[in-house]
Amino acid sequence: MRLATSFLAILILVLPGLGQAGSTGDIRGTVADPSNSRIAGGIVALVNDATGFRYEQTTDSQGQFDFELLPPGAYTARVTAEGMSPQLSQNLRVTVGGANDAGRGAGERHGLR
Repeated sequence: MRLATSFLAILILVLPGLGQAGSTGDIRGTVADPSNSRIAGGIVALVNDATGFRYEQTTDSQGQFDFELLPPGAYTARVTAEGMSPQLSQNLRVTVGGANDAGRGAGERHGLR
């Protein structure tokens, strides 16, 4: 069980913040384990790589999180949950003015596998 939970999939959608004067963006996603079971109550810490500013949220009952109004730039996400090792996803980009394809599919990134 520990081995299964030590691997974590995090689905991150990077989109510009709509209606935010065109100067911010969002990072949204779902935290799930390798079997695609969503993880509620996981802690997602997001750090702006340039400034070191840290944002933190707890995933909801569906394993989802939504960081809004982020300044453009590169971010690193660290996900922790009970019974698992912390997992990192680096080089998550927030852009202004359009959706950012950060990996597979339209704006989706799979990491921490």
